[in-house]
Formats: sequence, C-alpha cells, structure tokens
Amino acid sequence: MEQQVYMLELAPDEALIDSVRQHLALEGETPQHVRLATNSPLTNRGWPASASGYLLRLDGRGAVVGTAGNNAVPRMLVPWQNIAYLAEGAPEI
Repeated sequence: MEQQVYMLELAPDEALIDSVRQHLALEGETPQHVRLATNSPLTNRGWPASASGYLLRLDGRGAVVGTAGNNAVPRMLVPWQNIAYLAEGAPEI
C-alpha cells in the first residue's frame, strides 16, 4: 500500500509539544516539524495556496491538521486507523 507523507509544522501549543514528545519517545528538544504518513490522501480543499500545514493536536482519536492562527482554513481529524506513522521531520527531508 502506498502511503502519503505530509510535512507539518507543530503548532505553538505546550500540550501538543508534550504529546509529540511522548508519542516519539523524545527527551529534551522537540522537532519543529513532523512527518505524518497516511493510508489515504488528505484534502487541502478550502486552503489558500500560501497556507502551511500544521499539526494542531494529537489525542486518542488521532491527529488534527490545519493551519495555526487561521480559523478560516478547514481543520481535519485524521483517525489513528488512517495514520501509517508519525515521525520526526525537517523541511529539508
């Protein structure tokens, strides 16, 4: 099965940063970006071309993706069953 991989910035939220640290078993520094691989493509319908994708929340339901500080852009919940993996990332990767 081919996976879709998305590079997402982390929203500036301490609860999210703690959640990413726990999920990725990180100690100390937290990455500014993560790679989210899904089993099916995500839509960017309603997003302007200049919008950057952010990971906004991780919880028991899955990952919430959207843009930080722009509530006009639709958010989406990616359930855990559709997530292939979550990994550290960097814009250069």
